[in-house]
Formats: sequence, structure tokens, C-alpha cells
Amino acid sequence: MNDSNQNKESFLGLVPLLIFLAVYFLMGIGSGSFNNFPLLIGMFLAMTISFIIKKPGDNKTFTEKVDMFCEGGGDKTLILMVIIYICLLVQCTQQIQLLTECFLFYFQE
Repeated sequence: MNDSNQNKESFLGLVPLLIFLAVYFLMGIGSGSFNNFPLLIGMFLAMTISFIIKKPGDNKTFTEKVDMFCEGGGDKTLILMVIIYICLLVQCTQQIQLLTECFLFYFQE
């Protein structure tokens, strides 16, 4: 029964979920409303953490982790397109915020 290739349970698998819940509840309590936290950002945070976490003895590359994540979500190419969309959305949001701050600083006088 003891097979060396048998998967062992690990607490590390729950870390992305726990971090998402902690950030969600802290933002909800801090702002007074749970509707203020964009869930897309929370999902992106949990997804990023799940790619960064490395179990001891695990030699998977980043590409292998992304492939495993996409296969677990259903159609591999569709999930990869969703990941790319989320990354672009986060990047565009940061650029718009930076442009808005520059615009307000320039026309502040």
C-alpha cells in the first residue's frame, strides 16, 4: 500500500485560498463593505501565489505548473486565454491609474 509515488496531502495547497479569504475579509472589514473588493484581483492574487509556491522536492517548472492549472480548469487553451486576459486587465488597470495620476499632477496648477 505504501507507494513512493503516492500523492501526499499538504497544507501548502490551501495557502492560496486562505490568503484570498484573509485579504477579502480584511478589505471588507476595513472598508465597511464587502462589495468594494474586486474579486478579479483576489482571484489573480490567489492564482499568482499558487504558481509561486514550491513544495519541497517538487521540480516542476513554471510552464508545467501553468499547464497543470489549465488542464484542471477544463479546456487547456480556453483557461490559458482567461489567464492572459486577467494579466492584461491587471496591467491595463495599473497603466490607467498611472496616467490618471500624471494627468492630475500636470493640471493641478
